[in-house]
Amino acid sequence: LLFGMAGDIFATHSLVSHCKDITGGWKNTNFTCAIQFGDEGGSSLGTCEYRVVGSTTPSYTQVSCNGQSGPVYKDIALSVGSSGQCDSQGSDSCNLQLHATDNSGNDIQNSTYYYDIDYTAPTLAQVAAVPSPTNDTTPNYTFSSTESGTITYGGDCSSATTAATASNNTITFNALAQGVHSNCTIRVIDAAGNPSSVLNINSFTVTAVNDPPTANAQSVST
Repeated sequence: LLFGMAGDIFATHSLVSHCKDITGGWKNTNFTCAIQFGDEGGSSLGTCEYRVVGSTTPSYTQVSCNGQSGPVYKDIALSVGSSGQCDSQGSDSCNLQLHATDNSGNDIQNSTYYYDIDYTAPTLAQVAAVPSPTNDTTPNYTFSSTESGTITYGGDCSSATTAATASNNTITFNALAQGVHSNCTIRVIDAAGNPSSVLNINSFTVTAVNDPPTANAQSVST
């Protein structure tokens, strides 16, 4: 999460409104932000409010704080998803806005915290299958991904390539034993931790290096 802070709220009477304890990383599920309002040494708090802005801008939600000078804490639950508060995806696509006044008339406008949201998993598709049969023990396979991310392998197959791009990706498998390989899979996990569905690699057979093509096999009579 690359989040920006448009400044904690400070007025002449130490009016404070800020969001604490936010962990880094992209957000792909609901999370909680702890906010604090205070007016220590001032005339005490007047109003405290917040709102979560995604694709729409709702009205502020009030937090009870009138007449208090010490810290007033509130845990804010932010929902992520197509029907959540953080429904837009991308860098800085969701933000938490805080606003407070004190009883001396000091009014500080929004303090804003930005969040990177991604709740959509990559989609994978086969582009070029592994030839079969093949006498290449380290064959290539090409697939497409709609997002960049980390590749994980399953079954008999593995590869030194662990990063996928949002395009076509050609991978070279580590050395495979002779025989049929029908359980190889790949998956891509994006930066937000969203895993793609498993992509089943086509079944293929690795033959001995000097094996002649099956079509050319001849019987020898004695």
